[in-house]
Amino acid sequence: MRAVTAAPGVQPASHSDRANLRTCEYPDCSRVLVDLTKNRSKRFCDGGCGNRAAVEAYRARAKQKRR
Repeated sequence: MRAVTAAPGVQPASHSDRANLRTCEYPDCSRVLVDLTKNRSKRFCDGGCGNRAAVEAYRARAKQKRR
């Protein structure tokens, strides 16, 4: 388990800013991400989790087509 800390002096300014903090949705990842997108749609951290999730989904679809 990895502890995540922010740089000194970096804190969310308000409750709405805290809503931008969430954990990565990849099953084996517990990193925290800051979602600064307009529609709050960021799901994965920047550690490659989004790519791994896309590859797994592609391989699952390809496997279903082969059957």
